[in-house]
Amino acid sequence: MLRLVLFSSFALVLATRKVHRSSIDLDRDSLKGPFYAQCYAISPFALLFSGGVSTAGHSHPYVQVAGVFALLSGFLFYGVVQIRWFRQELDQSFLRSFTDASIGIIVSVAITLGISALFR
Repeated sequence: MLRLVLFSSFALVLATRKVHRSSIDLDRDSLKGPFYAQCYAISPFALLFSGGVSTAGHSHPYVQVAGVFALLSGFLFYGVVQIRWFRQELDQSFLRSFTDASIGIIVSVAITLGISALFR
């Protein structure tokens, strides 16, 4: 249940960032489409991240390497998807899209770390 909340915070933060950057009033209707789009993008990331965390803690070194590779692949995939999404949705430059995606992902990671710290 905690992972559901944590990964949905990524979708919510990035969808909110897109709506805010497009100068549309932020409400339930304007957030619904971008949030659903983000839910599709977060699914492969969540799978790679969860699998990577599980296997990175394994005792066998090759399995640990595979886990770290899965984690890095997940973040790389998610970053590329976000950059392309912002670029297409907001019709902006690569650099601006990279900045929007980076800020959104950093804020999402900070929220995730903050929430997960409550459960330790």
